Amino acid sequence: MGKYTPKRREDEEQAAVIAWADLQAAAWPALRNLYHVPNEGKRGRAAAGMAKAAGLRSGVPDLVLDFPAGAYHGLRIEMKVHPNRPTAAQRDWLHRLQDAGYLAAVCYSADAARTLITRYIHLKADERIQFAPECTRTGLPVLE
Repeated sequence: MGKYTPKRREDEEQAAVIAWADLQAAAWPALRNLYHVPNEGKRGRAAAGMAKAAGLRSGVPDLVLDFPAGAYHGLRIEMKVHPNRPTAAQRDWLHRLQDAGYLAAVCYSADAARTLITRYIHLKADERIQFAPECTRTGLPVLE
């Protein structure tokens, strides 16, 4: 019988990325600009209406790194765990961000997100991250 592995949750993976960034920020100050956009969650009808009026947008990526690196204006990451897939609204946001000059990707683990962020903050001027064809789905980099 196989070893039991508890189901990972997206919020736990995301929290692991933020905890790592907080620990590394002294060495890599760009990580101070990494934050989560609290765009998800269950709300009552009134709270949902107020949030939408205040600018809540469906599909906004989970993690934002407001730091230009290489040829990019910033980095946006949608966190997922298997078997979840990005929604149409999430894919649309990520594609629009790519078109606007951001690196936008889907990461399926904290390790994948940390690897991408590390590669990103070390880019040299005008450099881009090249993704293997098997890592690109629907025009989006997907790291597992």
